[in-house]
Amino acid sequence: MKKIGLIISLVLIIGCGSKPDKKAENQFPIKNMEFLNGLTKVDSYELEGIEISSKKTLVYTEDGMRPSPLEIIKMNQSGDYTVDAYRNKEGQIIWLFQPMTEELKKIRADQEKNKNIKIDLTGQNAIPFSVKDIQESEYSLENQMGKVIVMNFWFIACGPCVAEMPELNKLVESYKGKEIVFLGFANDKKEKLIPFLKKKPFDYTIIPESQALSISYKVQAFPTHVVIGKDSKIKYYYTGKLETKTIADLKQEIDEALRN
Repeated sequence: MKKIGLIISLVLIIGCGSKPDKKAENQFPIKNMEFLNGLTKVDSYELEGIEISSKKTLVYTEDGMRPSPLEIIKMNQSGDYTVDAYRNKEGQIIWLFQPMTEELKKIRADQEKNKNIKIDLTGQNAIPFSVKDIQESEYSLENQMGKVIVMNFWFIACGPCVAEMPELNKLVESYKGKEIVFLGFANDKKEKLIPFLKKKPFDYTIIPESQALSISYKVQAFPTHVVIGKDSKIKYYYTGKLETKTIADLKQEIDEALRN
């Protein structure tokens, strides 16, 4: 979210000096006004290196209106809106403000409340869960008893989450045939995850719409990694992208959990 805020600020700074096309000033420039027709969703990891300029970026609200610079500032600072990026056929970036859902507001409020509190659940009992993956297979703490459970909390627009996927795939491969299950708890809906995973394979078993469980596990930021032992105790709890050292730490904890 900090990166999005910075990008929006850049749009405002650069875009304020240029007057928009009169025709596009108050309405979404889409044929027949079919909202978002012909636009392609752009995830934040794809925005790296994209030049921000008034010629390549446009800002709209969900009803297709172009807000004034002052309105954009107010929406961006209110915390009541999400900002998504789209690309039109001409390659322009469209920034779309939409009201935040009550569920997401609660998640954000809980994370803001706990952001200065270092969370480490190591040694505690694992929080029970019962979920379905994107193939509708069921997974629960109870039916995985006796196995080591490796959990990854993530979401599509999380750059660090996506960046570490190749290394996590290698980790999954190295434990084939072992009494271990890798579960990737994503915030995103199934219909968004399926096309994303075709472009960015992630070999964890993917569980969609896992916001409630991320709150239960006191996830403050993404990605967050958890290892649960065969005794259903939390053996490892780490928030942040896994660099070389932390991948080694995670592997060490998995190996120890498998031995015990």
